[in-house]
Amino acid sequence: MAACVDPSVALAFALGRASAAEREEVERRMDECSACRAQVAAAARVAAAEADTLCEPQRRGPARATPSAGLMPGDRVGRYVVERALGMGGMGVVSLANDPELARQVAIKLVRRDLGTQSDAEFEVRLRREAQAMATLSHPNVVRIFDIGRYDERVFLAMEYVAGTTLDAWLSEARRAPAAILALFTQAGAGLAAAHRAGLIHRDFKPTNVLVDLGGVAKVTDFGLARWTTLAEPVSGRAGLPPLASPVASTAAILGTPAYMSPEQRAGGLVDARADQYAFAVTLLDALVGQSPTSRLVEPASSSVAIARALTAAGILPTIRRALVRALAVQPANRFSSMDELVAQLAPRRHVRRWLAVGTMFPAACLAAWLISREGNACAVENSKQFTTATRGEVVAVLSAQPRLFSEWTAERVAVALDAAAGAIMTDKAALCAHRPAPTATCLASRELTLHTVVDAIRRDPSVEPWAMIASIGTCPTGAARGPDEATEGSADAHEHAGLAAFAAFDFASAEQELRAELSAGERTGDDAHRARALVHLLDLERWQGDSESIRRDVNALRALLERHGDQPRDELVVAEAESNAFTDVGDYARAEKAWERRLAAAMAVGLPDALLAARAGRAWARYALQLDLGGARRDAEAALADTVGASADARGQAYAQLGEIALIEGDGSAATAAFANAGNLRPAWARTLAAHISTARARGLIGQVDQALADLRAISSSDSTTSLRIDIARAYVLRDGHRDVEAFELLDRLRKKIVPLLRPDPAFHTPLSERIDAAIAYCEVAGALHKTDSCLEAELLTRSLDGNSAVRGRMLLASAHAPLMPAWAAMRLDAAIPLLLTDHVPLPTIGYAMWDRARTPEGSLLGRRACAIAARIIFAVARYPAEVGAIDGWLAGAGALAPARFR
Repeated sequence: MAACVDPSVALAFALGRASAAEREEVERRMDECSACRAQVAAAARVAAAEADTLCEPQRRGPARATPSAGLMPGDRVGRYVVERALGMGGMGVVSLANDPELARQVAIKLVRRDLGTQSDAEFEVRLRREAQAMATLSHPNVVRIFDIGRYDERVFLAMEYVAGTTLDAWLSEARRAPAAILALFTQAGAGLAAAHRAGLIHRDFKPTNVLVDLGGVAKVTDFGLARWTTLAEPVSGRAGLPPLASPVASTAAILGTPAYMSPEQRAGGLVDARADQYAFAVTLLDALVGQSPTSRLVEPASSSVAIARALTAAGILPTIRRALVRALAVQPANRFSSMDELVAQLAPRRHVRRWLAVGTMFPAACLAAWLISREGNACAVENSKQFTTATRGEVVAVLSAQPRLFSEWTAERVAVALDAAAGAIMTDKAALCAHRPAPTATCLASRELTLHTVVDAIRRDPSVEPWAMIASIGTCPTGAARGPDEATEGSADAHEHAGLAAFAAFDFASAEQELRAELSAGERTGDDAHRARALVHLLDLERWQGDSESIRRDVNALRALLERHGDQPRDELVVAEAESNAFTDVGDYARAEKAWERRLAAAMAVGLPDALLAARAGRAWARYALQLDLGGARRDAEAALADTVGASADARGQAYAQLGEIALIEGDGSAATAAFANAGNLRPAWARTLAAHISTARARGLIGQVDQALADLRAISSSDSTTSLRIDIARAYVLRDGHRDVEAFELLDRLRKKIVPLLRPDPAFHTPLSERIDAAIAYCEVAGALHKTDSCLEAELLTRSLDGNSAVRGRMLLASAHAPLMPAWAAMRLDAAIPLLLTDHVPLPTIGYAMWDRARTPEGSLLGRRACAIAARIIFAVARYPAEVGAIDGWLAGAGALAPARFR
């Protein structure tokens, strides 16, 4: 077998069609190779997605036999003979096949049935129209469509086979020069332009939809989301099929890839060829800047100044910069009128005359500078030279050691200011020695003495405010100050202190105003340390409020500052900690995952045991919050605590508190009680907090000490409205965990007018987003248990507004689905939850359990429920869960297939 599991064999294994020898080999490779496990998991997801279309028979019509999720070697699709699988994409499975009539290789795409928002017949008619339009397009930079047909009740496309790689793989294989990137994108742009002239728009242009053949030719593919427009003469006469409307409205599901969508497509508005132009420009921007769509330093929606600055830093010519800025305009009318215009701007131009002129001027300028330097330095003073060597390094070292965020940046800025002062003294002394107009020797001696006085003061007390002293070095004869503005520097400090004080007092509006003022002050003076500290504090505020858009903007700005200063591990740790916490709280999985990886790597590089333990324990919680992997989260937390060599008591106590919270969600009151006891012993200050009292009381409720837990909560009652609300919500948890659902619901129902608005940022309630979400989920759990199904719908609708937080919606839907004796309610919740779970980051067992629960819910057709059970079995087989596989086998054999569901 090859280095990894072949896609064909992976599909056969996932579908239960592999031979005994293939199964044994796949299982062996999965034990040894993480890439092989990922390949089989991807195949399992394809099979699960196919089965999921049968879980909702009322929506999709009469149930049918489960279709094949892929093609096996030797299968005949029309006249084509399948050789092997090539890959699995958004539209379906792609296989390499042989065309025996024309003796050529083709790529066969078996289209997923669930892509159609219309009936199957309408979906096929649309695909046929698009394939016919594509077949008329012959261009070297577009993958051709040869044929369309049906196989196993599904549509297939026979396309040109391109031996090579995808654009994203080409970009990641090696560091590509801007000229090479532009040359390849010019080809892809020419392909898009040709499609537009033929009346087609793509609607999903991205790096994976551009192929690069072995000769370096780019070919645009996957026009599966395209629409035939009237940009050119319509071809309505072909096969008697009418053209599609132009422009196109993105109705029903908004098709495409969000990271590359134009604003009008994302909003579901009218879409024309200029949407492709925007997606093309986004892709090119990422390639030239060297960023990925999940961790962009400059977003396509950034200001034109920010985009131009990032391209300038990447060495891109002004003409290219201007073209990209225009193509990324928010309003389509402000972009180029066609792709042809944009491609023309990207074509290489010659700049021979300009470079010849620069080439002749540069040696003369260097010679003049050398002569001036030689004359001026002849009489330079030794003491000033000493500052620029050993003394400078000492100043940087003592300032960098200060316990303040980004202290190295402040140190470097102070050193640069001292460099400027020393350099000015040297220049004036050189002028004096050369008998040119210069300050008096007395004035120069005074300035030099002040310089060394400032350096000595910083050595003695690195916390001293340096800017007023640096300004006092002055110049001669006017004594005008050099260096940063002392008043502005003091203003930035004052804004920072005021902002943190307002945040601590839950005055969010004032906190944001002060921190934004600190950010502005830092920008005016070029003080990156103040700018970065303001951004870190703002991220804490924004994650508390759940402001996803502001978090992404401020993280990008913070990352740009970090890159400017060299990505030192100590600074990286601070930034990664802020962004990992922020993206986790708002449920942005892709960005959070990258941030946690950076945080762990930085903690290891810095070598601080406390930082490493905090990163590992926090990542454990994020595994549940982002992936719903409760078992994995607990294992990670326990593993982090088992390896605490060198960690302080405070750090270990914090990790135990994290473990306790995970155990609470898991419903393990004994483990939670033990974890909180350890946390209190190691961190006495934590044991006195409101969070500690609430968590400990909830743990007691889980082990049956309900009355004691309620008494503990009454003992910490408060007149503060927010604190009182948090205590009441905790009482509801305790009552629910003690199976006193009626009391729990009555309490939560009285709090309803306060709980539901918590999902919106409200200055009246000082609770972080995570606590607001937990309150809404608890409310739905209790409402479902008491058949009050309508009561939690408002809270659920509000969770949908949380940007990209499918994990939150999944938690709410799964929690409310497990209410006893309510199969219709459970079926509806599970049908809504399963599509949210079918993502790359939700672990397979979580998906399997949801499908297995749905199979046992006595609602809907038995055939659809059996399809869900089969999908769950495939998932559990891949994940190595033999007990679940055995239980499903028994169910499928008939035992309990029609019995009422039992919810865990």
